[in-house]
Amino acid sequence: MLPEQIHETVQNTLHPVYYGLNKDINFFYWISSIRDVTRLSNSLSVTMKALYEEVFFKDFLHLQLLRLKFPSVFEHISKNFYIYFTTKPVNKYKHQYILKTVEKRSNNSKSNNYELGSYLSKNRDCLFIDEEDIENIVDLLVHIFDKHKYDNNGKQDHLSVVFPLQYRKYFSYNLGESSISEVAFTKARTSTQEEFNSLIQRYVEAGMEHELLNRFNDIRDFNNKEDFEKVITAIFFFGKQKSKRNYNDLYNVGYDASDLMDKLSDYDHSISRKYYNSKTQSEEYKSFLAKLLNDAEYPYAFESTIISEWLKKPSDNLPLSKDELNSIVVNLFEKYCKVAEKLDDYLWSFFNDCKIYKYDAGNEVEVFSEKAKEVFRDFILQKDIDAFLRDLISVNRREEGKYTLNDYVLRIWDTWENFIAMLEENRNKGWKYIPEFLQFYQQVASEGFGNYIKFNFKTIPIKREAIF
Repeated sequence: MLPEQIHETVQNTLHPVYYGLNKDINFFYWISSIRDVTRLSNSLSVTMKALYEEVFFKDFLHLQLLRLKFPSVFEHISKNFYIYFTTKPVNKYKHQYILKTVEKRSNNSKSNNYELGSYLSKNRDCLFIDEEDIENIVDLLVHIFDKHKYDNNGKQDHLSVVFPLQYRKYFSYNLGESSISEVAFTKARTSTQEEFNSLIQRYVEAGMEHELLNRFNDIRDFNNKEDFEKVITAIFFFGKQKSKRNYNDLYNVGYDASDLMDKLSDYDHSISRKYYNSKTQSEEYKSFLAKLLNDAEYPYAFESTIISEWLKKPSDNLPLSKDELNSIVVNLFEKYCKVAEKLDDYLWSFFNDCKIYKYDAGNEVEVFSEKAKEVFRDFILQKDIDAFLRDLISVNRREEGKYTLNDYVLRIWDTWENFIAMLEENRNKGWKYIPEFLQFYQQVASEGFGNYIKFNFKTIPIKREAIF
């Protein structure tokens, strides 16, 4: 006998098939006697104990039919899965498995259009199957794996065997150490924010950030405002976790900016109407997103990177305008500069996150707001002129000992004259590199900016890696 919950699931799955309410496999080929029913029932009672609500039951049931009727075929597929299946992109976020095809054969057998069908035909004697069996086996797998072959709208259940992160469960009958429990994830999602974040942290600590990333990508709808805000807050929490797949402590797990933007998009006030009961853009929704971004914790890397990616995109469907987003990232940059002591690659990267993208005569132009430039200038003047001068020197990789100046300085000081005047004012304030830099500048200016010149640096340690 099946446990009550599983019995109900089986009944709901088979009822439309039995009464011909939808087009499905030839079920009565697979189950043709009371003995078959008993074997299937016993198999589901055992195998579903660890997988109830962790798999898409219809896929699981169909594969169980194959295992019970043709165990040797099932075992062969499970051991040689990649020979007979390949992946194709479903959309920009994920791939799914489909059956590998072969060139069209001269006979009329549909099964021979697939790698698996060809193998079964060649080995049917040792597998104890006939041509009808092969047709039904292939039909079953086509139904499972190819029924949403051209699905670009997320119709396929996210727990389906067709997805690379899920398929192993269907052949091993357990979650495995590297699988996200759907039951645990859903339970945490419906609990408090703290419990949801705690589950995320445990999965990241276990090295399962990729699996979590895919699980968050799968979320396309929300139950209500509370669920929407909880999931978005959890994504921010997830993105800020330290990656266990990188040895550099500065690297966060991160998150796909496009997917997050899609989730947050208020096009036609869809989010405002659904979850904030507002026919126009909801101020409450706007405040929620602004608070998430403004409440960023040092070193603000996740938020600055996400905002930078959003600012590059032509879409303007977020509740915060691009000017508002840029203001937030510049404020975060200012907070970071107050704490940082040295100009390093991360601070340069942070400054570049403050770019604004505008169009001039049809061409996209990158500029910085006056406040962003002011914050960066103040940091350089107060804390690390020397490192800034070092980073402005470009190395000729083809000719040893030749250098020039990078014109990136013009984005910050507008003109070389303004920049050099600042250096002259600070020449006697303890900065080691200013005198030698001014000598180099004079030679470059005389030869022409952009030309590499010979120069023997004695004070400034030259970096071969380009900053810009």
